[in-house]
Amino acid sequence: MRQHDVPTILRRPVRDPEVEALVHRLSRRRLAVAAAVVFAAVVAVLIALLVPQRTDTPTAPSWSSEGVPCRSEPLTHVHNPTRLTVVADCATVSGIVRKVQYRPTDGNMHLTVAVDEKFRPYLRSANQGLLNVEVIPPDARYVMIPSVGKHATFFGSWVLDRNERHAAELHPAWRIVPDGVSVAHATPSPRKGSGKLSVTVDMPKAVPIGKQFQVVVRAQTSTAAKTAAASKVHVFAEITNAAGKGVGWKAAATNSLGSTSMNFIALHAPGIFVVHIYANKDGQAVAVSEPLKIRRR
Repeated sequence: MRQHDVPTILRRPVRDPEVEALVHRLSRRRLAVAAAVVFAAVVAVLIALLVPQRTDTPTAPSWSSEGVPCRSEPLTHVHNPTRLTVVADCATVSGIVRKVQYRPTDGNMHLTVAVDEKFRPYLRSANQGLLNVEVIPPDARYVMIPSVGKHATFFGSWVLDRNERHAAELHPAWRIVPDGVSVAHATPSPRKGSGKLSVTVDMPKAVPIGKQFQVVVRAQTSTAAKTAAASKVHVFAEITNAAGKGVGWKAAATNSLGSTSMNFIALHAPGIFVVHIYANKDGQAVAVSEPLKIRRR
């Protein structure tokens, strides 16, 4: 058979260099795109696994007043309130007290509570299964503190604390009702034999802006027989402006002579302020207020 008689189907096609180059470029581009897609998918998976994602919206337990009033501005008198995010002005929870601790750094009474099962869904991962309940000094005279192991119902504001990795807290709690106690009787009872607590305050009436000033608190207990200096009295000082907003806070405890001093700096604008002193010991609480004028130099 002659060469020109070879059937067309057996002939090898003629290669075009430009076409082959275009095919190679398209293939490389597809591979690059596919690799980029795979890489992006892997990165997304790693981010989802390694970086905590906050997709849940915080919620709070409902309010069951049971004769306890709700507060429209619950963060009043709370020190440094900007660190707290209010989820609900008023909320009610119940549980068992696991720990009770007074913290001199902020003057609050801290209770660690293992909430009942129905309230656990309201906790955050940072809570690690426990709820921090805080009683601030201005409320101390009205709040009964249960002993460890007691079951109680807690009334207060449901907040997230950014200083505690946004853990949920009941802060402040303005009423605690232990089981077996009525709301009307859920108030502190002074310790027998402790005597009546009283305090006096020594401080300047006016101070130039930018200057340091000192507030001295003296505490004593009085009985029918005698009056004596009161040591280890928890003292909390709060400075409020004309609008009633807190602008300064300090916590301390009286020494063996029944006194303590707290230093402040008048960094605020000139005007009239009020220094509130809250003292608490043995189930008794005393509140005293003194005016303060901050003047121009």
